[in-house]
Amino acid sequence: MKRLFQILLLGVFVAGSSSATLQTKQQTFLQITDAGGQLIRGTSVQKFYERQIIATSFSGVTAGNAQVQFMMPSGGASATLANMQGSKETIPYAVFTNIVPAEPTWNVLSTVRLEAIRVISVQDANGSTSVTLQAERIGTTYYQNNLKTGIRTVSGKTGYDFKAGQTWNTF
Repeated sequence: MKRLFQILLLGVFVAGSSSATLQTKQQTFLQITDAGGQLIRGTSVQKFYERQIIATSFSGVTAGNAQVQFMMPSGGASATLANMQGSKETIPYAVFTNIVPAEPTWNVLSTVRLEAIRVISVQDANGSTSVTLQAERIGTTYYQNNLKTGIRTVSGKTGYDFKAGQTWNTF
């Protein structure tokens, strides 16, 4: 089951990073809070995702490893995350949101929630920052968007608690 979750989650991450170059113009935003519950401010000005981090690419879980890597434009969030690198302090949660344009707004395709997170590495070069996070729990929620009614419903959930070594679905 753990292996199946990892393969499914990797598919979400790979699809997220490669789809950004396709005609769908998929975008990914990261809402991340520090240990004090404060939003780590990113550079997004997109409506509903203001001040979140723009994830220009990301990749995910491999067998037996709960690390997530993503790229973002360099900025204040880069310094904040760099200061957390190697710290014993954990970030309570973070949520990646994958969206695509739709009239009159955006459709959410999926969200990936990480909990009990440590910043493993932060590398800044040429205006981009590469970040590696390690989470104790990762859960993905998939959405179905009805274009006629505008109603979004959950079409599936999958998650894994790496610390407990079991599936996780209470997110």
